[in-house]
Amino acid sequence: MIFLEKIIQNKMSNKTYRNRILAADDYQGIMEAYKIMFELGFPENPLETFNNGSSLVKRLDENLTDLKVVLTDNQMPGINGSEIIENYARNSQFKDVRFILATGDGIEMGQKALKDGAYGYLIKPTSLEEFTKMINGALK
Repeated sequence: MIFLEKIIQNKMSNKTYRNRILAADDYQGIMEAYKIMFELGFPENPLETFNNGSSLVKRLDENLTDLKVVLTDNQMPGINGSEIIENYARNSQFKDVRFILATGDGIEMGQKALKDGAYGYLIKPTSLEEFTKMINGALK
């Protein structure tokens, strides 16, 4: 009920309710796992998925209206996740959007993402508990 009240309150105040999640990874198995985890753990959050950095960038350049979280893999064809965070996370248009880097490249890559404006990072493979905690934090 509280969730519904927040939506109504935001609609009444002409504010956009940000709850959409974008997730990008070029590995199909990871994308399928993300879809299941988001569907089960965050059913109220619409999810859009992308299989490369270029398609994610195209979407970021289109419409930010209800966007809240961007979860991006680091190593992808086209532009990689680190470059996306570097180019978008500190941009004033994205001040209400939380960027999260998912990387198998180690803590150093995650720390770089934080310096570049990311909300957080996940080291692959990540546990369901870490994943859920990170996404919950980003959605607040």
